[in-house]
Amino acid sequence: MLEMLQPMITVFIITVILILILRPLANKFNLVDKPNERKTHDGHIPLIGGIAIYLGTAITFQLFGLIDEPTKIVLLAGAFIVFIGMLDDKYDLPVRFRILGQLLVAALLCSGLGGYIENLGDLFTFGDIELGVLGIPFTYIAVIAAINAYNMIDGIDGLLGGMSIISFIGLAYLFNNAGNEIFAVNSLIIIGAVLAYLVFNMMNQKHRKYKVFMGDAGSMLIGLYVIWMLIIGSQPTVYGQESFSAVLALFIVGLPLIDMAAIIVRRKRKGQSPFKPDRDHMHHILMRSGFSTRQSLLILLLLSSLLLIIGIFINTYLISFIGLLFFIVTYIGYQYVIQHAWRFIKLLKVNKK
Repeated sequence: MLEMLQPMITVFIITVILILILRPLANKFNLVDKPNERKTHDGHIPLIGGIAIYLGTAITFQLFGLIDEPTKIVLLAGAFIVFIGMLDDKYDLPVRFRILGQLLVAALLCSGLGGYIENLGDLFTFGDIELGVLGIPFTYIAVIAAINAYNMIDGIDGLLGGMSIISFIGLAYLFNNAGNEIFAVNSLIIIGAVLAYLVFNMMNQKHRKYKVFMGDAGSMLIGLYVIWMLIIGSQPTVYGQESFSAVLALFIVGLPLIDMAAIIVRRKRKGQSPFKPDRDHMHHILMRSGFSTRQSLLILLLLSSLLLIIGIFINTYLISFIGLLFFIVTYIGYQYVIQHAWRFIKLLKVNKK
């Protein structure tokens, strides 16, 4: 166990050092987040968390001999998505450029893993669903969905970092349980890097000068890392057989995926672009209901953890159809809350009184 924790401790230290080095450079290159009508933080916050996480994980993978040929290509895809994210942080790229970049990343990822999502498991008790050639576009959509799910959930301090840690804790447990220690360690390395980021991201007003954000570079990188692990864990790739069922992947990305889908539907109904930023995410609803930022963060992290635990329980003791049905019902409930947010805001405010 100690041998598995050593890489996580190492990446934590490396990422902390990288953040301290990169912070002064952020202002020089204007890579900072400025307050506006949607962002109420004080001052200009460096957007270098994602860069530090990428460099920290890549260096640690190398130090512990975890970089094989497929991982090299995945890290190349990671470098590219971080670059796209940096450009977006600095210049606010049009959506079509971001999607094009994500498609190229999906192509690199599939190339590196030597496979794609081709088996969805026995979802309806009629046998495994084989996608065949349709698995290629399905995988591309899954990559774009994962990248944007974590990108869109990044709304308050600690939320993206906390959500990603929950996802990778689940992945580390599942890989270790299946005897895939290498990817259990990889998951722990990513957790260590994100923890280092959170130390700076959660700084209070007194220590605000040390505060950093992930930026789009970081949120999209997290999404890429998650879908990388999900494909390896749920599909037969160059690494062998799957470690968990395909339906469990839904629970691992859980709340970020549900929140993204619900928000996209809400925006489309309002005649807006699915990628148009707004203040209709669940954390916004909670805060408008009177909960503090920290209380909203805690509620959402608890919900995300609960969803993951339920998914693992279903994966262990029940059939995939039950898992799929539960996830769909959860999404419908979440969608209803988002769609009728004003009712729940009013109800929560009354109850808090």
